[in-house]
Amino acid sequence: MLWHSSILPLFAAANAVLAAPPKYGGGDHHHDKLVEYTNPMIPGYRPDPSCIAVEGFFYCISSTFNSFPGLPIYASRDLQNWRHVSNVIHSEEQVPEYSQIAGMQEGIYAPTLRHHDGTFYVIVTFMGAADSPFHMIFNSTDPLDPSSWGTPVRFINTDIGSFDPDLFWDDDGQAYVTAHVFDIVGNNIYPIDVTTGEYGPNTNLWNGTGGVWPEGPHMYRKDDYYYLVLAEGGTSFDHMVTIARSKELLGPYEAYENNPIQTNANTSQYFQAVGHADFFQDFEGNWWGIALSIRQGPPGYTGSYPMGRETVLYPVTWPENGWPECEPVRGRMRGPLPRKSRKVPGDGPWVEEGDDYKFKGDSLPLHFTHFRFPPEDMYTIADGGLTVNPSKYNLTGDETFEPSDRLSFVGRRQTDTLFTYYVDVDFSPEAEGEEAGVTIFANQWQHSDLGLVMLDGSLKARLRTTSFGSDNTTTDTAGSETIVDVPKKLIGKTIRLQVQAASDTEYDLYMGAARKNSKLEHVGTVPGAVTSGSNAQFTGTFLGIFVTANGGEGSTPATFKRWVYKGQGQKIDFDETVYS
Repeated sequence: MLWHSSILPLFAAANAVLAAPPKYGGGDHHHDKLVEYTNPMIPGYRPDPSCIAVEGFFYCISSTFNSFPGLPIYASRDLQNWRHVSNVIHSEEQVPEYSQIAGMQEGIYAPTLRHHDGTFYVIVTFMGAADSPFHMIFNSTDPLDPSSWGTPVRFINTDIGSFDPDLFWDDDGQAYVTAHVFDIVGNNIYPIDVTTGEYGPNTNLWNGTGGVWPEGPHMYRKDDYYYLVLAEGGTSFDHMVTIARSKELLGPYEAYENNPIQTNANTSQYFQAVGHADFFQDFEGNWWGIALSIRQGPPGYTGSYPMGRETVLYPVTWPENGWPECEPVRGRMRGPLPRKSRKVPGDGPWVEEGDDYKFKGDSLPLHFTHFRFPPEDMYTIADGGLTVNPSKYNLTGDETFEPSDRLSFVGRRQTDTLFTYYVDVDFSPEAEGEEAGVTIFANQWQHSDLGLVMLDGSLKARLRTTSFGSDNTTTDTAGSETIVDVPKKLIGKTIRLQVQAASDTEYDLYMGAARKNSKLEHVGTVPGAVTSGSNAQFTGTFLGIFVTANGGEGSTPATFKRWVYKGQGQKIDFDETVYS
C-alpha cells in the first residue's frame, strides 16, 4: 500500500482512540536534595535498556537475544529497588522462531518500552530466523501482571531491512517507528498502525555524526523540537550517545555541536561502553538517562567482564528548547532520587535480594531462564524439589546439534561481582555419561560446568571448561577438564555443588555434603574471561543447572532440593567494592 501526505491525516483519524502525548517541559532538577547512589542501576546482563515512568511506577526492559522467557519487565518506585514483575515473551506460541536461532547476536534485539493512552507497548526486532528481521509490537494494560502480555502484532517493512525500532506518538496521535536501516547505515521513520502493523512511507532522518553503527534510535518531543538520540561507535569501548533535533518530525535534523552527549570512550574509567541511551522524566519533572555499560576487569587484566552489558543510571539536565546535559557515568553518583519505597506489588523477585528456593508450586520464578526453549516436560516441581529430565545433548552439543534441539538448562543472571551460588542435588545415574550439575554459562560455546557424571561405571565429579573463539562452528574445545572421585560417603546422598566468585576475575567450584557448615572440597578454579566477550559480547553470565545424557540414551533425572544465590559484593570502581 502506498501512503501519501494526503492519506496520513485519515490514518491518524482512524487511530483517534490514541490520545496525543503531552509535551515534556522543564528540565532543571525540581528539588535540591541530591541522593548518593551506585551503578549499575540494574546489575547483570541487561543491555539496550528502555525505561518509562507511568502513574507512580518506573518500568524498564532490556534485550534478551537467545534467552527464554524473553524481555523482562522491571518495576520500581524509587529507581533503586527493582522488582522483576513480568516477561513480555513467556510462551512458545508468542515467538516460535526461538527454535531457529543459532548465534548469540540473534534473537530478541533492542526493545523500546512506551506507554500511550492507558496501554503499554513494547516494540522489538527478531533476527536470525527465516523471514527475519521482522518487528513485533506487544501490548499490555498492566505489566505488573505476568500474564498480561499476549500475542504480538508482526510486520516486516519490505522497503527496508532494519532493527532497533523505536515507537513514538506525535501530538496528533499518529504512531511512528524509527529504526536503524542496514543499507543506508542510518535511521528511517515511518507511520505505523500499532493494532495491525500496517505502515506508511519511509523517510531518512539522520545518519549520525560519522561513528560506526548509528543505531538504537529514540525519538522525543520536547518544547518546540523533536529530538533524535542515537547510539554510535559500536557496542564496545567506542560506544557513545549522540543527538540531533528538528522543528519538524521529518526533518531536516541538526546535529548538536557538542556531540557526543554521553560516553566514557577514550577514558580510563571503570565503566566503559556507555551507550544505547533512553531518557525519561520522573514524577517531579527531573530528567534521567539510562544506558548500557560494561564494568571492565582490574588494570592489566583484560577481557574479564562476565556480567556483560548492564543498565546504568545518570541525571540529565534538559533546559527549555536546549540540549540535554548528561552526568558522566560513574560507579558512585548523586541525583534527585525519589524517596525509597518497595511498594511494588507482585510475586517476582527483587533484583538485589538473591535466591533461596526450596521449590514449590508448578512454575519457576520469573527470573529463571532457559537457552532457547526448554525440552517439553523438562521439569516437575513436587515435594520441595525441582526434578529435571536430561536432554540428549550437553550444554555444548556436537557437530550434529541443531538450534531446534533443546537443552535441559535453567539459569539466573549473575548480578554481583562477588557471590556464592549453590544447589543441593539428588542424582543416581544409571547409564554411562549421564550427568547433572551446575554451570557458569554464557552460551553453548562459553561455559564451565561442574557435574556429577557416570564414567566407567562409577560416579565422578567433572569440571569442564568450554571456550571457543568467535568462530563457533569449530568443534575443537579450548579449556580444561578435571575429574575427581565422589567420596563414598556422598554416594546416594544429597550433594552440594557450589560456585563462588571471591574476586572479579575467577570462579571457584566446590563439592560436598548438603549440610549446614559442611566443609566442601575445592574441585577447581576457572577464569571469568571464559564467559566474557567473544560470542558473549552482547550478553552475560548465568549461574544455573543442567542435566544431560551427553549424547547417549540415558534418562535418569536429577532432583534439585535447594537453590541459593547470595550476592556478597558489588565492584563499582577499580579499587572500590560495596559489600552486601
